[in-house]
Amino acid sequence: MKNWFTGLFNNLKAWLERQVKDDESKRRATCAVVCWIMLLILIPSIFTVWLGIRLSFSMAIWAGVMSFSIQPFMVSVPEYAALVTINLLKHGGVADKEKTEAKKRESPLKEYQTGLSFRYPWEQVKIGNYINLRLLPLGMEESYPAMDGPEMHTKWQAPYRVKYPIKFIGVGREAVEDILRKAGSSVLSAFIAGKEAEEAKKEQEGMEGLLKDKFASMKLEEECGVEIPVVSLADLDYEPEVQKVRASQYVARKLKQIARELQAKGEGEGKPISDSDALTNAMIIHGKANLNVNEVKGKGGNALAALLMGMAQGSGGKNKEGGNKK
Repeated sequence: MKNWFTGLFNNLKAWLERQVKDDESKRRATCAVVCWIMLLILIPSIFTVWLGIRLSFSMAIWAGVMSFSIQPFMVSVPEYAALVTINLLKHGGVADKEKTEAKKRESPLKEYQTGLSFRYPWEQVKIGNYINLRLLPLGMEESYPAMDGPEMHTKWQAPYRVKYPIKFIGVGREAVEDILRKAGSSVLSAFIAGKEAEEAKKEQEGMEGLLKDKFASMKLEEECGVEIPVVSLADLDYEPEVQKVRASQYVARKLKQIARELQAKGEGEGKPISDSDALTNAMIIHGKANLNVNEVKGKGGNALAALLMGMAQGSGGKNKEGGNKK
C-alpha cells in the first residue's frame, strides 16, 4: 500500500511540474485553483453562515458544484492526439493601441498534447479540433498517357503525420491532401509523358525516387504542419483495358505458334494439315490446357508439371489421328 501511495504521489508531482512548465501554463493552473478556493469559501459562507444550514450539507453542495466546475477549467486529450482550443478573448491580428507588438502577434489558438491539462474557461473546445497524430493514409490511383500512346496505370502512397497541429488546422486536411495529391500527380504525369510505355514500366524504382525527392523538397512542415516519412509507388503497369488487349495478343501469338508446330509435325509424317484445321486444333489444345491447369491449381508444382508433360505427349497422338482422318 505504501508503494502505491508513493507511486501516486510521484505521478501527481510529475503532472503538476508539466502543468507549470511555462508562464502561460502557470496562469491557467493558478486561475483554476483560485476559482476553486473561492468556491470553497463562498459556498459554506452562504449556506452555513447566512442561511444557517449545517456545514456538512454546505460541503456536499460545494462538492457537487466542484464536479461541474472541473470541465471548464480542465481538458483531457486522448492518446496520439492533440487539441487546438480557441481563446475567445483574443482576436488574431486585431489588438488595442495599448497592446505591444508581441501581443498583437499572439495567436488565439492553443495546442494541448495527450493527457489532462488546465485551461481557461473562455477557451473554446470543438470536437473537430482534436487532431489525430497517427500516420494518416494518403494514396492515389491514376492513369497517364505515355509518349507512344498507351495509358499507364499508377498506384502510389504517401501517408503523412501531423507535426504542428495549429499550422495543420490553419490549412485544413482537405487542402493538405489536395496539395500532396497534385504534387505526386505532376511528377508521375511528367515522367510517363516523356517515356515510351515499355520503358516507363521498367523504371518504376526511378519514378519512386522522383516522388520521394519531390515531397522532400516541399516545405510541408513550415507551410502545412505535416511530415511524410514514407513514399512508395506500389504499381506501375498498363491500364486494365490495355492489359486485356495485350493478353489477347499473347493468346493469338500462342495459338499461331501451336498451329505452326502441328503443321510442321504433320508435314514430317507426310500428312499435311491445313491452316484452318491447325488453328482449330491449336484452339482446342490451348483451351484444354487452361482448363486442366485450373483443375490442378493448388495441388503443387509436381502435379502441374506432370499435367503439362502429359498434354505435350497427347498433342502428338492427336496430330496423328487428325492426319489419318485427313
